Amino acid sequence: MSRLRRFGLLGALALVGCGVFSSPTTPPSPAPCGTPTALTMIPGFGLAAKAGPLAMRDWPDGPDATIRNWRPGTLEKVLLIQIESAPSFSVRGSRCGDGRTLRFWYRTTGPAPVGSNPTPIPDAVFAAMGDDVVVFDGGPASPPDRMTSLPGYMLFTSEGDWRIDVRSGETLLGSAILRVQRGG
Repeated sequence: MSRLRRFGLLGALALVGCGVFSSPTTPPSPAPCGTPTALTMIPGFGLAAKAGPLAMRDWPDGPDATIRNWRPGTLEKVLLIQIESAPSFSVRGSRCGDGRTLRFWYRTTGPAPVGSNPTPIPDAVFAAMGDDVVVFDGGPASPPDRMTSLPGYMLFTSEGDWRIDVRSGETLLGSAILRVQRGG
């Protein structure tokens, strides 16, 4: 073996040993989200979990944003409303343990995703249904006596903690943690 080839081989081995050619490490899993968001009384809307200019409601039992009696393969109705003045913003969600995207069905036109059929929807169907973001035009908040909520569904695929982030562009306006508990 020529002297030049030996130096080339030694150099390549040194680079591999330093990690230049090694496979990338897997990214760390998301950190735990913490406890469910405490509920706040929103005049004209009721008890709600607040995330920046957005309020969410579907937990009459309080005191926090825990969805009780959830069943796999079911749609979870959660009302959304803009309660503070804000520029346009988007709403996204993810499962706290692994970052899996939460899908939404907040469409103002067209039929609801399913009728009154009690048959559970398979996870693979949930993964393709709805949208991964809900967009609000922003602007001033509605006065309490004229508040209208955006009815729709969150498509949870498992029990556990889910993080809802509200952003205007890259700026985080607020977050809420929703806990989903399986029903009996």
